Parts: sequence; C-alpha cells; structure tokens
Amino acid sequence: MASVAEDLLAFPDIRAARLAGVSVRRLRYWEESGLVVPSIKRNFSPRNTVRLYSYQDLLALLVVATLGGEVYFQHPDGSWEGDLRPDQIILVKTILLEPLRLRIDAAAQRTTDDIGRVTKRRGVHASAPIFAGTRIRLSTVQDYLRQGYGTQDILGAFPDLEPADIDEAGRLLAAAG
Repeated sequence: MASVAEDLLAFPDIRAARLAGVSVRRLRYWEESGLVVPSIKRNFSPRNTVRLYSYQDLLALLVVATLGGEVYFQHPDGSWEGDLRPDQIILVKTILLEPLRLRIDAAAQRTTDDIGRVTKRRGVHASAPIFAGTRIRLSTVQDYLRQGYGTQDILGAFPDLEPADIDEAGRLLAAAG
C-alpha cells in the first residue's frame, strides 16, 4: 500500500473520531482541553464549524487514544506540559508510531469496492454524484470527457481516481445520451 502524502491529508472530525475509536464528544473534549487540536477550524455560522485534522493531528490523536487521554510531556529543559503536579509519579510508556502511521494510511485509501462506483453522500457537494471514496464529482470528469480528454489526462488531473472510474463516467455519459 502506498504511503499517504502527509501534507495533503486532512480528515474531518467525524472521520478522525472513527479512526481513533472515540466519540466526537470525546474529540471535542480533547480539543477544548488543548490536548489534540485540529489544524484547521473555521466557523461558517454559529452551528456550522468545520474541523480538519492533518496527518500530524491524526497521529497525535491516535497516541492520545492509545493512552486514554492522560498524556504528559517533558520538554528538554525539564519542564512538564499537561498539569503535572509536584511529586506525581510518571510511568513511561513507549508507543511505536509506525503501526499508527499504517492505520492512518489505510484509512486514507479507497477500498477496492469503491473503485468504479458512483454514489451520492449527504453534505458532500450538495449530494451531487461523486466517485465512491472521494469528493470528486462525476460531472467534473464527464466534462473532461466531453472536451476530449483521455483517461491518462484525467488521471493526471485526479490522481485519486482509477481507470475504472473514468470508464464508469464514460458509460454513464453515453447512457445519458
């Protein structure tokens, strides 16, 4: 499995919570306490806040979920972060990050069942048809096909797609007449 480009990955809060195996409510608590904060948080209205967790945020989230939320950090200067009280005993636990990275990579990949399938998802592009496992509109790829672009050109523009996706877009375009 190919590794995910870390600088291009972002999960919305619901998907991040699912990856970590915690509730969105727990995720919000960790955000409010400053334990794991999303890299992107935009308020569009009082009831519409978008939170996106970067690759590094997801890695931190998985570490916190593994430890149960009780995490303290000791800085090189000897100071502590995380409200460590004087004379509090600390048990050191080493966490292997590679298995956590592999979980993130696996969660970011499309499943083989998604390839060549078109679906609609509530809240994604106003429920317009998209390719399963992506946020790429079917109509966008069909526009490319109408303009005479070939499969390789389209795959160059949309690297998350597979040739089967382009074939399905062409089939649906031909069926629509």
